[in-house]
Amino acid sequence: MTSVLMSAIELAAIFFIYSLLGWVIEVIYRSALAKKFIFPGLFKYLGKPIPLLPIYGFGALLLLLLSSSIYALPLILRLLIYIIFLTLLELAGSVFVIRFFGVRLWDYSSMPFNYRGHVSALHSSYWLIGAFLFERIHPYIYQIVSAPWAP
Repeated sequence: MTSVLMSAIELAAIFFIYSLLGWVIEVIYRSALAKKFIFPGLFKYLGKPIPLLPIYGFGALLLLLLSSSIYALPLILRLLIYIIFLTLLELAGSVFVIRFFGVRLWDYSSMPFNYRGHVSALHSSYWLIGAFLFERIHPYIYQIVSAPWAP
């Protein structure tokens, strides 16, 4: 029971850390493009300006699931698996938010190689870069998250 609880706490911490990191990345990226401060995210539309972007947290949890299984695979195969799963996550996230909250958080309709504005080849490549960064930084994030539970 205790190890399951600790694992759930660690997963929750990982979710929130990556949701916050994703928010920081989006603020920097979108503010630089707009040349003014942009506060991204669903919570802004719900009247709660919370600096979290849950899609990054879900992405991190998905990568945790995938990376342990595919880390030993050749780079090109990992690339393909990451891009498929993370693009599907972005598509599902976009459709979910539109359907349940009535808000379109991003629209890639004007970009080449997009699917109904939900996903685009350019942003899928960003997710891919994020996946490889995740492979490099996650061991350090996990050390921080798991440290309080160490004996």
